[in-house]
Amino acid sequence: MLNNNKRKRIITIFVVLGILAGLVALWPTLRKSSSDEHDEQEPFLLSDSETLSDWEGYAHPELPFAFAYPKDLTLSTFADGEAEIVLLKGKEPEKEVQIVIRAFDESGPLTVERIQRDVPEMVIDEPQNVLIGSAQVPALLFWSEGGSAGRTREVWFIYPERSRGVQGAYLYQVTASAEMDETLAKMMETWRFE
Repeated sequence: MLNNNKRKRIITIFVVLGILAGLVALWPTLRKSSSDEHDEQEPFLLSDSETLSDWEGYAHPELPFAFAYPKDLTLSTFADGEAEIVLLKGKEPEKEVQIVIRAFDESGPLTVERIQRDVPEMVIDEPQNVLIGSAQVPALLFWSEGGSAGRTREVWFIYPERSRGVQGAYLYQVTASAEMDETLAKMMETWRFE
């Protein structure tokens, strides 16, 4: 009887070791197929059912963000002093979205008071606190008015937030003409932090 129990244990041990050895041998293959699935980015979506067929994606080459924008806008990037600009322009002058990105050494989230401390002349109407993108980053959404640009929709936020334990944060100032408000809202729905 003791020999029979001992024999069953030994067989069970060998079966378990065989299964473990098989898993160890297959691990690189399982891991690769799993990471391949993550490498393929999900399509940008506006809602559960609507894909952006007339839109294309932009992923910043150095900073960890991406978004979709309408194909009828032309995208360009350039430096302006210490800031980087991502500019999206349509054929009509009122079709424009500008994203200004600059290093920022304060913690967020941004407030009306904080913005007006640096830019006291800035008009800030109907401010709202919203969450942006896949990381649900706190942002300030508001209307503004300024010079030749006329009425603009603004979305300002800091990413990554210092509260996430990162050293280098950036201030994102997204500005769109009033005519582009709906388009900007759709663009912000697609915003991802990678």
